[in-house]
Amino acid sequence: MKRVQRSCRLGAILVLALAAAGAAAEASDDELMTHGDGEWARDYQFRPIVKQAVADSSGRIVSPAVKGLAGAWRCEVEPGPNAKGTGIVVLAGDDGQGGLECLMGGTGQMRGLTLRTADGKVLWQDAWAPWMDYEPCVVEVVVERGRVRAQLLDYEGKRLISQSDWIQIDAALTSKPGLMGLMTDKGIGRFWDWRIAAQPLAAVTPDAPNKRRIVPGDRWAIVGPITWQWTTAAKQCVRQTADVDRAWLFDKQVRGSHRRWSCHVKVMPPSGGAGMVFQADGTSKNGLLAWLGGTYGDGCLILYDLTKGYGGAIWTGPQGKWKYNTEYVLVGETKPGQVRAQLLAADGKTILSESPWKTYDKAVTDREGVIGFHTWKGASDFWAFSEGTQLAGAAGKPAAATEGPKASASGFEIVGSGSQRHIVHASKESHTWIDTSIKGIHGLWRVTVAPKGDGRFDLCFQISERGDVGFLARLDIEGGKTILKLMERPDKVLWFSKPIQYKVGTSYVLEGMTTTDRVRARLYSGDGKTLLTDSDQNYVSDAHNTRTGYLGLGASGDIEFSDCSFKKE
Repeated sequence: MKRVQRSCRLGAILVLALAAAGAAAEASDDELMTHGDGEWARDYQFRPIVKQAVADSSGRIVSPAVKGLAGAWRCEVEPGPNAKGTGIVVLAGDDGQGGLECLMGGTGQMRGLTLRTADGKVLWQDAWAPWMDYEPCVVEVVVERGRVRAQLLDYEGKRLISQSDWIQIDAALTSKPGLMGLMTDKGIGRFWDWRIAAQPLAAVTPDAPNKRRIVPGDRWAIVGPITWQWTTAAKQCVRQTADVDRAWLFDKQVRGSHRRWSCHVKVMPPSGGAGMVFQADGTSKNGLLAWLGGTYGDGCLILYDLTKGYGGAIWTGPQGKWKYNTEYVLVGETKPGQVRAQLLAADGKTILSESPWKTYDKAVTDREGVIGFHTWKGASDFWAFSEGTQLAGAAGKPAAATEGPKASASGFEIVGSGSQRHIVHASKESHTWIDTSIKGIHGLWRVTVAPKGDGRFDLCFQISERGDVGFLARLDIEGGKTILKLMERPDKVLWFSKPIQYKVGTSYVLEGMTTTDRVRARLYSGDGKTLLTDSDQNYVSDAHNTRTGYLGLGASGDIEFSDCSFKKE
């Protein structure tokens, strides 16, 4: 990119509260160096931000107050619409030029993560990294002597979206400290909290999401967002990972006409449904759809002809046949002029719901096509649809023992039984488990937690089966400190504690209390005797006074849960 230095005084005094290697720093507008086009300014929107507000402008602003070498160079970045790239400058020279640029974008599309030199040489790129305009993410570059790596995380810095391997670079670039900056490439952007931290937000992850992401190509056709990925590096189970409206994935290697089509499926809350498409052309405009729809989390099997859209139901079964977080087998069959659909239990034998053979248009039943998967308003898992996916469970693990929660989300595993039972989560991805066997309204909800490191860990109490109504007692652990939050779903923070010292290997008891018009969260030592922090009573809507909810667990990080309980008031 052509860089033209110009003298520019910001329209207002720009005082940036920066944290370089953990220390506060300030830079006035007289000290900041601006290169290229654009208008940089200070603003306050819930917290101090820096923004470049001129569309189609390219430039950077560099601060001498943020200077360093080894460490995690990061910033929360919010790209504007149609921006070619928005991100951070790493290891710039004392004149504010040169160094490396890590951008959300750089692909010519509203997606991707790119690490490049200042003269435009691409060192690494994830062309399909998913993000949306006006939706902030954390852009981070980890610098060590002679090498760097780039990564993108969600706005909380908890969920990894994309990560490069280590990239060897010219040792001269990492031989002396450099400056940090912000930049936009043909677009606007907003930025929060740029700093050089001692530790990165995510360690090197061998099966990072971008290494499991499914993208359009010879095998796959995708309609809608690029939010499909393998659940593990074994590549046996596909998951639509986001709470998006409609998403479609087609496996062009599995095709035919008159045959028995089948797959295993698990629908996760708060999805509106999920299903298997068969004899389709990969465009979502035709084919037959065996759909788990109807009442959310307690619905019915529906057979659709997609050439007629969602008004083209051929047959609809009774409600109450499928639940969230439960494994099923979907089956579709055609023969000349006829079609039927079945919903089977996980054993692939027990029939839960089935249509009769329906006489139908031969142009539909006799068409050759491929298999596909469709989700609505949430995540779902699909497996056992091809030779390479026959043996996997939803998380690539053996089925859990029948004792314990009646419903489990992918990402959790039951270890042991009885009083020795532990529920284990070993992933940086965020998952939620709703246990419909533990339910109530007013009372005391408890779980023992043993976090293995940084992450976000929840006791969900009086939570709805879809997970969208209820309360959370959340532990946010980072860098040897933990904060207890009391939250109301979906994301309202009612109260939070002061930081509490945390040591790896420490167990705690998380407690949630529900009573008339009020909720409360407490954190105890692992023996349940020493109270560490208490939210006291917080008033909530009286609508919760008659609403039955469940106990749930949430995790983004490695942890063991045990001793889940509810004691009625």
